[in-house]
Amino acid sequence: MKIFKWFKLSRLWPLVILTISLVAVLALMTIALESAVIYKSIYLYLLLSAIILLLLLLALVAYYLALLLKGIKNKLPGARLTARLVLLFSALSILPLMLLFVFSVNAITRGIDNWFDESLEKGFEDALSLSKIALDTRLLDALRLAQRVSDNINRSNDESIPFHLETLRAQINAKELTVFSHNSKIIATSQQDLTKSFPDIPNPAIILTAKQGFEYVRLEPIYDSLQVRVVLSFDNKQRILQAIFDIPTQYSNLSESTQQALNQYKQFKTLKGPLRISFIMILTMVLLLALLLCFGGAFFASIGLIKPLRTLSLAILEVSAGNYEQKLKTKADDEFGQLTNSFNEMIARLSKARDETSESSQLLEAQRAYLESILTKLSSGVLVFDLSGNLRTFNQAAANILDLNSEDLIGINVYKSDHHEHIQIISETIAKYLSETVDDWRTEITSFIGGQRHILSIRGATKKGQLGLNGGLVVVFDDITQVIATEREAAWGEVARRLAHEIKNPLTPIQLSAERIQIKLRNSLNEKDQQLLEKSTQTIIAQVAAMKEMVYAFSQYARPPKLNLNKMPLNRLLRDVMYLYRESGTPIALHLDAKPDEIIMDEGRMRQLMHNLVKNALEACSLNHGDIEISTVSSLENQNVILIIKDTGIGFASEIIENAFEPYVSSKPKGSGLGLAIVRKIVEEHSGTISIKSEPKLGALITIYLPLAPNNFSPSNLSPTHLSPVNLSSNKLSPSNFHSTH
Repeated sequence: MKIFKWFKLSRLWPLVILTISLVAVLALMTIALESAVIYKSIYLYLLLSAIILLLLLLALVAYYLALLLKGIKNKLPGARLTARLVLLFSALSILPLMLLFVFSVNAITRGIDNWFDESLEKGFEDALSLSKIALDTRLLDALRLAQRVSDNINRSNDESIPFHLETLRAQINAKELTVFSHNSKIIATSQQDLTKSFPDIPNPAIILTAKQGFEYVRLEPIYDSLQVRVVLSFDNKQRILQAIFDIPTQYSNLSESTQQALNQYKQFKTLKGPLRISFIMILTMVLLLALLLCFGGAFFASIGLIKPLRTLSLAILEVSAGNYEQKLKTKADDEFGQLTNSFNEMIARLSKARDETSESSQLLEAQRAYLESILTKLSSGVLVFDLSGNLRTFNQAAANILDLNSEDLIGINVYKSDHHEHIQIISETIAKYLSETVDDWRTEITSFIGGQRHILSIRGATKKGQLGLNGGLVVVFDDITQVIATEREAAWGEVARRLAHEIKNPLTPIQLSAERIQIKLRNSLNEKDQQLLEKSTQTIIAQVAAMKEMVYAFSQYARPPKLNLNKMPLNRLLRDVMYLYRESGTPIALHLDAKPDEIIMDEGRMRQLMHNLVKNALEACSLNHGDIEISTVSSLENQNVILIIKDTGIGFASEIIENAFEPYVSSKPKGSGLGLAIVRKIVEEHSGTISIKSEPKLGALITIYLPLAPNNFSPSNLSPTHLSPVNLSSNKLSPSNFHSTH
């Protein structure tokens, strides 16, 4: 790497950046010379910037020169030849650049002298005088016309003046004519602009001047043009006439442009000396820039020319150090190309033997990597043990199914008992079959993982002499809990549908028959028999009503979901449902997360879910005066919201807690066993998950995970299968204290 150091440090980009920056500053300096105002404001800063950039460029070229000298001193390949080429190219460039500089300075000096010829200034002043004379003539014409108007209306009374004023204004082409009385009241006015309601009133000083017998004639600016205002008195100073005339825009524009040109010329004339010096300085900087660029360009051009020789020298040094992977690219068909091809052929023959030696080991490594890739993509867990029971290989799916980190599986031996509780049962099963030396086997085990009951299907095969020198055991397992639950739910759904169909038909005739018997026999029996009849028929009617409720529960469980999905806040739904239970007699506390909680839900189904859970909690709390707490936790990181229903009632019986969500499982004497089954079905319809924890006599904790609604939700293109499942990887509740919520 040391051999390449001097070349790597001589990168081109600093030279390019400094050159572009200096050219830009010199261009700005040239532009600044076109305006005296800009010249005085920023030229000094531009000059300082150019000097700094020039010094930096000089330092960079000096750095390149130092690198070149260091390469010569260290006898690096190609350094001396590079130095010779740099000196040659630089010497060839100096003479033309100096000639160009001398002739440019001479031309600039003569050109500046011609710019500031005295005849140009006299021409500008004559043009300005001519424009002033034209404006003065316009003022005299305006005064003369105003006097003619005053003579025409001098003997008219105030009532007749308005009739003459419009005609006179049109004759003299005035913008406005206004006659005032001695006390400054308007007698009559005529205006060219018919949209104006009032005339242009002069200030009191002008009126006073006219009353004293003086004539007021002035040019006044108006917007982007000029106008002439004439104010004079007549009729023995008893009345005052105001006349306003427009000055053609061409007059004002010509006068203004002439004045600006003269001012600009005078400003530049004061900068004649500084301009000459500035141009010479710019040319000098351009000369220095060109000289430095010549050196820098020669430096990099020389490096490029000798690059093939340097590359070949470095490759030979690498080969001598034992690196046979050198293969040089042939970019030319000259002598350098022929030399490079010969070198490549020699290296190819040297490396062929080494390649053949390592080919078998590389193939083995590729097969191992391929096997690891397959294991990584499998959804089933894979564990590979040697005959001593040590875990040799596993995939990530195995850790995920067992709810473990990959580190927890490292160093496991199935014959030891100090493993994590999640793997203890499966390791005992594997040890049993491994010790029996069964070639192929399959079994199912039940294990509690993450506080939930899971059913694992395990398959094993013993491969002697294939998994290492002494063989081993391959174990593949899957979590089939959901598959079994789905099959069981489908079976129970079919049972519920048939029961509802078979039971529903005779219920109504039974109820009607009981009521008819009660009506027919009521008056034909004595009082004792009437009471017996009344009690019996009411019992039949009540039991029929209970059977109808059970049939309705069956039909609700067996009915396929037809969801009306909408995006709405979960907290609002909870407040609405809990409002209905405010008089229940059992304390109910709400702790709702303030973070976003909108989910995609069928409002009716979610209300049914909440009613089922709250009613169960109320029934459990009524037996020991417990209380209920309902809370939500919104997780933006995992894109889900957690609904927690906790009560301090009697809890679930230990014998049914594992199957609490299965149909027809209930500890209540009159319960149908479908409440929690319907709850789980509703949760799964909304792509959620539900879990339950309970301790007898202490209460129960039900946790529901629901996915947050996406921002781009549209009810028209969403079905239940489009809901994203919740992410439970990092927001599980702690199983150690099931009463804690958040």
